[in-house]
Amino acid sequence: MKLKGKRPGVHVELIVLPREDGDLVFRIRALESFEEFENLCPPPKPPAKILPGGKRVEDPTDSAYLDLCQEWGTKRFAYMVIKGLTDGTPDLEWETVKLSDNTTWPKFREELIQSGLCDTEVNRLVSATMVANCLSERAIEEARKRFLASVQAPEELLSPPAAPSSTPSGEPVKGSN
Repeated sequence: MKLKGKRPGVHVELIVLPREDGDLVFRIRALESFEEFENLCPPPKPPAKILPGGKRVEDPTDSAYLDLCQEWGTKRFAYMVIKGLTDGTPDLEWETVKLSDNTTWPKFREELIQSGLCDTEVNRLVSATMVANCLSERAIEEARKRFLASVQAPEELLSPPAAPSSTPSGEPVKGSN
């Protein structure tokens, strides 16, 4: 698909953190798909339980399964942050977090703090990840305002011209007195 001759692409959110020796520029790229995530970290499956009469059914209320779902959700969010930062900021290098090892993903915050970012700055990166990956009502409204401002016609084009008070011959227009 193209829009005005261009492929739209995914949203990239820009975060600049000030530093005296040069600002830190992070670009967080929205994920196009979670397919890679699900290949690296498949969702947990509920265990089976046997009902009276011998019928086997899944048990989505099993506490161990619910714990696994919680852990999976934490990894999914961590993956979104890591992948968004990695894809959007080409110069970024992770030292302890490995995209191929889902057990390292939840450590992204710790690694960012150990690199010298403060907790508030890490929270900004996490928030920017959420902005990049979802459309908030505020973002939609801002885009709408930008669009409307770009198509606003000048006032003189919107108002009908005033009736001339004279004709090209210089005679007064009938009824203009």
